[in-house]
Amino acid sequence: MDENKEIAYLREFVSIKQCELMFPLKVQLDNVGLLQEEVRAVRQATDTVGSLLQHIVNKINKSIKKLKTKQNTCENEESEVEIKLALKNGQTQKPLKSKMVLKNLITSNMKDVEFSIFNQRYTVLINAPFVKEIKLPVILYSNFSVQASRCHVLFAENNASKFSWYKSKDKENWTKVADSYRYKTVDDDVGHYLKLICVPCNNVLKGPPAEVISENKVEKIGDLPSCPFEKRHKYTSQKLDDDK
Repeated sequence: MDENKEIAYLREFVSIKQCELMFPLKVQLDNVGLLQEEVRAVRQATDTVGSLLQHIVNKINKSIKKLKTKQNTCENEESEVEIKLALKNGQTQKPLKSKMVLKNLITSNMKDVEFSIFNQRYTVLINAPFVKEIKLPVILYSNFSVQASRCHVLFAENNASKFSWYKSKDKENWTKVADSYRYKTVDDDVGHYLKLICVPCNNVLKGPPAEVISENKVEKIGDLPSCPFEKRHKYTSQKLDDDK
């Protein structure tokens, strides 16, 4: 895989019978401006490659239209979007058949699949690990272990995934404090937010990192309340004689 090439993620969500192609897009368009967004295109698993590509074109044209409106551009014609899913063969590409069913594409285990749009080429990773949801506890105390209160990862194993912890007072300047699934907070963490970054991995592929920042800062736990009889016991630590 070309380390310098952008990555597009193609996944099948079996439980809902859908497929998704996700990729980052950053392109400068003449007379329009900079189009930059993360594109997520979802189709039914029984839909075709052609249907997926047309869906992406429709989404891109909507984004371009919004950009034109923001730039007060009068041009109403839709931009021509060059788009392709293909097999890489050296420096050339062999386009996949438009009628190929998406589910069949994913289960075929094809190698060297590429996606291209606006002359930008992406390496396609099929069913790469993906963090669907990640959350931290609402309340954090110093000198206690903390971990994600919810971490839902697809196509990955927790023991292969990588976790990193950071702390910050302003959510802008972060200091790394640990590389582990769990983090034991310390007194110096009081007054800091925590951030957890998860890089989902399996034995073959690595997915895009996902991060979550705590809603509240780490607090120092207060003294536990004591009952009046506990204070009285300090003065009666020894058993009194029967005649007293």
